Amino acid sequence: MTQNMNLVFGVNFDLLKTNLTAIYEKTDQKSALLVMPTTVNSPNTVKLGEMVDEFKNAFGIEGAGDKIKGNLENVQNEKSPFKWDEIGFQLKAAFLYKEMPGKQTEGTEKASETQSGSGAVSDNGFTEYAFAISVDVADALPRLGMIEINSLFVAVWNTERTGVLAQMGIGNISRMLQQLDT
Repeated sequence: MTQNMNLVFGVNFDLLKTNLTAIYEKTDQKSALLVMPTTVNSPNTVKLGEMVDEFKNAFGIEGAGDKIKGNLENVQNEKSPFKWDEIGFQLKAAFLYKEMPGKQTEGTEKASETQSGSGAVSDNGFTEYAFAISVDVADALPRLGMIEINSLFVAVWNTERTGVLAQMGIGNISRMLQQLDT
């Protein structure tokens, strides 16, 4: 009887005050990598000033904050100063799942040939991802008269997992238009 070796390696870390877990798993059937939040809740905000201070402390980088502040001050209006250290970042979603097939044996070849539908393992494996970040600029940007920008966001994803999409807190335009009709 041959026993197959299984390997799992994991790390728990914080990115933008969001606790994440990364896990690598290796079996005879597949290799997989998963990165996801440990708890799904409202994300914490990290101010740019805090990030600069943390980089300065961690890596001994002096003057980094002054360079950022100098670049931002070049584009600001004297009457309404830009408060660069008040820019806030929220990691709305960080999800990665990569699966690659393992070595094929007689039994696993036939099993993979019969799989169908989404999530089936192809010869090349598959990757699902979602990354979304929100930038809070309400306290940082000067008032522009009749318009005031509160926040910006960017998201990129290919997953259809409803839990991940809900965590991102954004929808596509079609879904938003459907909500107007209900």
